[in-house]
Amino acid sequence: MEQSVQTLALFETAVLGLLTTVLTWWYRSAELTPTWICVIVGFAWFLGFSSILLLPLDLAQANTGLYSGSGVMLNLWLSVFWSTFLMAWLILPVIYEAWYAGEYTWKGRLKASLRANARFYLMTGCLGAIFCAYLMYNNSLSPSALRDFLLVFGNTYGLLLVIALLGNGLVEVCSMR
Repeated sequence: MEQSVQTLALFETAVLGLLTTVLTWWYRSAELTPTWICVIVGFAWFLGFSSILLLPLDLAQANTGLYSGSGVMLNLWLSVFWSTFLMAWLILPVIYEAWYAGEYTWKGRLKASLRANARFYLMTGCLGAIFCAYLMYNNSLSPSALRDFLLVFGNTYGLLLVIALLGNGLVEVCSMR
């Protein structure tokens, strides 16, 4: 049974990779969008959709008692998680800022993008540290509850960001056609 779940996970991942490649290539704007951006966007879509496909398989495997904690499913989850993490926090923001930078060369655009992202992460980190220190100072949070608060805050931030970006994306898609 475990082998069939792993085979199904690999099959679904391969079909999803093929579908995201075809759909990204089909809906791209060949005149405005370079191929390398289509590849990166397609990979980001693939990562987002692959977690949706892996979750039911992982839950079914865990509920039937066949979960061994190693193997194909664990490797798929680890690769999806860390790839999504790197894409969301490092690669996509740098590419976005570089694409809209006002520099003439790609080297200048990349430098401007890295400066803008470093400034954003520095300000966000400082404000977050000040806020956590404030909560701990006022005894609103104990040090042990700080971890739970940060997990809830991170999930809420992610959900609100997804809602905002999906709304923007839906408006942009409708105005393109």
